[in-house]
Amino acid sequence: KNGRICLNALIFTIWIILGMGCTCKNGAYNNGIIIKEIGNSCTIMDRFNNGLIIDNDSAYYLNFDEKCQPEKIDFSKFTILGNYASGGCYATFIRTVSIDEKNKKYTYLIDVNNCGLCSRAVISYNWVLVPKLPLGWKVEFQKN
Repeated sequence: KNGRICLNALIFTIWIILGMGCTCKNGAYNNGIIIKEIGNSCTIMDRFNNGLIIDNDSAYYLNFDEKCQPEKIDFSKFTILGNYASGGCYATFIRTVSIDEKNKKYTYLIDVNNCGLCSRAVISYNWVLVPKLPLGWKVEFQKN
């Protein structure tokens, strides 16, 4: 009888680890005022792991390989925000940028959805295009 209880406990534990260990979500999601993700066609050379604000051409082009021709951005209308994050094997990144008019700031939140049981790391610079950051406003970068 004890052997059967142990076997059932072992099967239940394996089921929890394999079947219930994570909720896999396919792909990344963009929420809030995000217009689109930036940088899929080029290798981004982002050196800022704690949040990045790009609001002009010279800062933008410094972050790409010389061979790359990134898409043109009208920085009079848009700002690029980057919020580096990493995760496990099949991580996806849920990006949300919200406006806080009272405190004059954008908040850029990354929720990392880790899924899979491997040690390979997945990274993302999470560059997104948003409406132009108003003069004097700040950006708060967060990760969950």
